[in-house]
Amino acid sequence: MENKKTQLHPAYKLGNLLEAKAAISRRKTALDYLKTLQLPIHEERLLSLEKEEIAISEGLIIDLAEQIKDRIPHRLYQAIHTLSKTESSGLGNMDLNNLSILHSAIAGLIEESTVKGSTWHSLQLGRLIQRASTLIKVILSGIEDQHMPENRLLTYISIQTESPVPDTSLGTHLWNVHKVFENLLKVSKNPKSLESTLIRIGLHIESLPQPEDLKRDFEKLRMGQNRISNDLTFVDVHELIGDDPEDHLSRILDFFQRQHTEIDKLMSLCGDYLQVFESYVDELTEFELFDYEP
Repeated sequence: MENKKTQLHPAYKLGNLLEAKAAISRRKTALDYLKTLQLPIHEERLLSLEKEEIAISEGLIIDLAEQIKDRIPHRLYQAIHTLSKTESSGLGNMDLNNLSILHSAIAGLIEESTVKGSTWHSLQLGRLIQRASTLIKVILSGIEDQHMPENRLLTYISIQTESPVPDTSLGTHLWNVHKVFENLLKVSKNPKSLESTLIRIGLHIESLPQPEDLKRDFEKLRMGQNRISNDLTFVDVHELIGDDPEDHLSRILDFFQRQHTEIDKLMSLCGDYLQVFESYVDELTEFELFDYEP
């Protein structure tokens, strides 16, 4: 029996990298937009995605795509192949607008054209967990010099996370902070909010293969996602920020740093689970294996 039928970990890792590369491009878009408004931000002051940039090489992306080539649409494979030719900085010979279109095309092909099987769930998990991690990192990067983000940083955070950009002229700075953070974290109608992302992560986790012998490993994964979701559920964003967020900034930072730590743990747990499953798959019967094919 050939193991190629269950290349779930490569799909998961590819999802991680595709989302990380999209985040790098959004960062450049956000910084360029602020420059046009004459609101420059020193890029080096923001949290760097250096680790992701180093990890994203032409060879790695295309190698992962090759491993799941038979499980994804040909157009998606071609789009990923085009992306892999760009420089690791996220630009290559493309301008930001064309690169943004390419990232949107890849996301659309994953969402709308890929067979909804185990490979798809793994690919989506990679994207969504990376998205949640990036969102928290971007928020933490905006709380610079032990202060809540000023209006230009709120604009940057919104663009970087693909959330609605506030009109900061309409309210006080405190009102803008409340509005942006509520939208980023708890507005379920915003598909890029942390709440929406965690709900989708939970659904994809529940759809992963769950062989009887791996139930304990799966429970670790499920509990990791539950800890993050419950922590967010029991936090009232307006109460967390309060009327003078600078007075209890440590409490705000504690929440986001806790979320950051738990999301990164979940990323590792998910990767570990899929690797364990792939080493276990040879023990499955042909009938059992059929259940895990896309």
